[in-house]
Amino acid sequence: MGQADIEQEKGKGKEKPCSLTLYTKDNAYNSAFQRRGCTPNRMEKQSFGKKERIRKRKQYLNIYRGGGRVHSNNFIVILSPNPSGEKRLGVAVSKKVGNAAQRNRIKRLLREFFRLNKDGLPDSKDMVIIAKKDVSSLKCQDISLELAELLEKK
Repeated sequence: MGQADIEQEKGKGKEKPCSLTLYTKDNAYNSAFQRRGCTPNRMEKQSFGKKERIRKRKQYLNIYRGGGRVHSNNFIVILSPNPSGEKRLGVAVSKKVGNAAQRNRIKRLLREFFRLNKDGLPDSKDMVIIAKKDVSSLKCQDISLELAELLEKK
């Protein structure tokens, strides 16, 4: 006996559309990202490994000197070509943003944006994102939208 048969017996001939949604791991995964405003692309590898990070002070200084800047109300993005062929991310959040917990939260959200959207970012570029003063109150969705707009400019 199917769902339509059960509905017919209950409603005595009236058919109602079934509004039952099955709970699966994929639905829970996607809905969690949609609540945060992030859209996952599950076909690509979504790690954030050592090769994708800017780690040395010298690397940051080279990017600051030779990169092009784009800015918005809450972020400055510096893009610079790199010879390695990898997309790399560096994050700078000053103490003006807030305490350590707030700064770490912003860094996590910026890394998450990069991790989820790296397939749409330009190839063989180093990207440093600098957070401005009032960024600590933003949600993941706000950060994603603002950075997406910034990167479309460049």
